[in-house]
Amino acid sequence: MGKFQDGALRHNNPISIALWECDRIWPRETPKDVVLSLGTGRTATVTTPQAVSPDHTVNSKFIPRLCRSFLTGLDGEMAWRQLLNHVGRDDEKRYFRLNVDLAGPEPRLDDLRAMEQLSREVVTRGHDNEIREIKLALLASCFFFELRQAPRFDPSGFYICQGEIRTRIDYTKVFMALRQTSLEPIEFFKDHMSLGPIDRSTDVCAGCYRFRKRVYFFVRHPDEYVNLSMKLGEYQRELSGFPQSMAWMTAAQNLASPFYSGEQIDLLRTTCACFEQILRNSVSLGTAGAKRISSEAPSGRRRSKRLRRHSNSRMSTAEPDKVRFG
Repeated sequence: MGKFQDGALRHNNPISIALWECDRIWPRETPKDVVLSLGTGRTATVTTPQAVSPDHTVNSKFIPRLCRSFLTGLDGEMAWRQLLNHVGRDDEKRYFRLNVDLAGPEPRLDDLRAMEQLSREVVTRGHDNEIREIKLALLASCFFFELRQAPRFDPSGFYICQGEIRTRIDYTKVFMALRQTSLEPIEFFKDHMSLGPIDRSTDVCAGCYRFRKRVYFFVRHPDEYVNLSMKLGEYQRELSGFPQSMAWMTAAQNLASPFYSGEQIDLLRTTCACFEQILRNSVSLGTAGAKRISSEAPSGRRRSKRLRRHSNSRMSTAEPDKVRFG
């Protein structure tokens, strides 16, 4: 298989590789919900490059300078700062990095005795505010929006968009995690217009506890970018995939297909375990009815065969009479 080397020699902070893979998996038109980078510790003091005096002839040689340049490339914080230089200001709030400022110099890579000290540094020098913000960002990204049908033009001059806000995972886990952060009401917004708070009596299925909040809003044109967000107290965060245009979502959901109408797409989409159970029951009833019909079919065929044999026997007895008296 060949030889392998430590990837940290080229990418000590592999955030650029992670973003490259992300663009290969998901469309680039989809904004990234959360980008989180975890550091392994950094020195608290920041040193600036010092000019080498002519007297230090050894340090000014090619080999020492090459070593210093190589060690600088292993700095994960520098790679993170270089990444942020290429991120727009509106997207900077989606990028997070957690790291610990070490009280002393960085330990050696093979120093196992430093593991306990590093663990204590993480506990004592926690980033409570940053962790809370990251937690809320991850929870907000669990909500996503799905159109029920393609936007249609309204006599008011706008396009009406009807859809549902759902969760990627079990809603109860998301709701409990949000409640551990704040007891304020959870409300959804389209730009600055409220789409209503979460009402568990109407937005959660009583059978399977899946979250599905139906909302509608207006846009000037399907190509217009809108921003759907979740608000919890003073904190407001975009839902997964937003800002986005309804034209993009229509194409992504294949709602403009001439072969399916909006009602047919709703029937084909299994959105709820209760709905899936209804489908299974209907299929089982249909199968049982088909079995009953198939079990009755042979008797019908036997009756038809008996009738044909009976009719043939009558014809065979009548034909000689016709010959004899003909």
